[in-house]
Amino acid sequence: TNTRVPVEVVLTNTGAEPAKGVKVGVELDGKAVGGDEVQIDNLDPGETNTVTLTATLERPGVNVLRVTAR
Repeated sequence: TNTRVPVEVVLTNTGAEPAKGVKVGVELDGKAVGGDEVQIDNLDPGETNTVTLTATLERPGVNVLRVTAR
Protein backbone atom coordinates (compact mmCIF):
# COMPACT_ATOMS: atom_id res chain seq x y z
CA THR A 1 0.00 0.00 0.00
CA ASN A 2 3.05 2.27 0.36
CA THR A 3 1.57 4.31 3.19
CA ARG A 4 3.83 6.94 4.74
CA VAL A 5 3.47 7.29 8.51
CA PRO A 6 5.23 9.55 11.00
CA VAL A 7 7.30 7.85 13.70
CA GLU A 8 8.17 9.89 16.79
CA VAL A 9 11.36 8.71 18.49
CA VAL A 10 12.49 9.80 21.96
CA LEU A 11 16.23 9.35 22.57
CA THR A 12 17.92 9.61 25.96
CA ASN A 13 21.65 9.41 26.54
CA THR A 14 21.95 7.13 29.59
CA GLY A 15 25.74 7.03 29.34
CA ALA A 16 28.38 9.05 31.13
CA GLU A 17 29.81 10.65 27.97
CA PRO A 18 28.24 12.87 25.29
CA ALA A 19 26.93 10.99 22.25
CA LYS A 20 28.12 12.74 19.09
CA GLY A 21 26.96 12.28 15.50
CA VAL A 22 24.24 9.74 16.32
CA LYS A 23 22.31 8.67 13.20
CA VAL A 24 18.73 7.59 13.86
CA GLY A 25 16.65 5.60 11.38
CA VAL A 26 13.71 3.18 11.17
CA GLU A 27 13.74 -0.43 9.93
CA LEU A 28 11.06 -3.00 9.12
CA ASP A 29 12.14 -6.63 8.64
CA GLY A 30 15.79 -5.52 8.66
CA LYS A 31 15.36 -2.98 5.84
CA ALA A 32 15.31 0.79 6.11
CA VAL A 33 11.83 2.14 5.48
CA GLY A 34 11.25 5.62 4.16
CA GLY A 35 14.84 6.67 3.68
CA ASP A 36 14.60 9.19 6.49
CA GLU A 37 17.62 9.29 8.74
CA VAL A 38 18.31 12.07 11.18
CA GLN A 39 21.67 12.93 12.70
CA ILE A 40 21.88 14.28 16.22
CA ASP A 41 25.14 16.19 16.49
CA ASN A 42 25.41 16.08 20.30
CA LEU A 43 23.40 14.44 23.09
CA ASP A 44 24.85 15.13 26.54
CA PRO A 45 24.59 12.61 29.40
CA GLY A 46 21.01 12.56 30.73
CA GLU A 47 19.76 14.68 27.83
CA THR A 48 16.65 13.68 25.88
CA ASN A 49 15.85 14.62 22.29
CA THR A 50 12.72 13.87 20.25
CA VAL A 51 12.85 13.43 16.47
CA THR A 52 10.14 12.59 13.95
CA LEU A 53 10.97 10.25 11.09
CA THR A 54 8.76 9.05 8.25
CA ALA A 55 8.39 5.36 7.42
CA THR A 56 6.83 3.90 4.28
CA LEU A 57 4.81 0.76 5.03
CA GLU A 58 4.21 -1.62 2.13
CA ARG A 59 1.54 -3.80 3.72
CA PRO A 60 -1.59 -3.05 5.74
CA GLY A 61 -2.09 -4.19 9.31
CA VAL A 62 0.25 -4.29 12.26
CA ASN A 63 3.88 -3.50 11.45
CA VAL A 64 6.66 -3.70 14.04
CA LEU A 65 9.32 -1.08 13.41
CA ARG A 66 12.81 -1.04 14.83
CA VAL A 67 14.62 2.22 15.57
CA THR A 68 18.33 2.22 14.88
CA ALA A 69 20.81 4.60 16.48
CA ARG A 70 24.45 4.42 15.40
